[in-house]
Amino acid sequence: MPLDQHGYFGLVAYMGEADQEKNADKLLGWDDAIILDNKVGVNLVATRGIADVNLRVAVDAFANVYIIGRARSTEERDKTIAVAKETEGAKKIVDYIDVRP
Repeated sequence: MPLDQHGYFGLVAYMGEADQEKNADKLLGWDDAIILDNKVGVNLVATRGIADVNLRVAVDAFANVYIIGRARSTEERDKTIAVAKETEGAKKIVDYIDVRP
């Protein structure tokens, strides 16, 4: 599928080198993204009531934190999102957490 007129491929935007250089002050380096990913992960492990083995964390260059997995309850899901939001450096939390029935 080709890129549309806005540079989108489906729902994902492509950022060329010129755009990356222009926005360099807004983007995390890969080392900072890995550090943020680890901070969120450690905070989840350290929080009672969160089954961190059921969750995965990913961070992009914009400091968006993606949480993917299954929670045992709505309370666990909400606690997970709250912990991620409270993590220093996280800008936006994207929730891909399913709650078990």
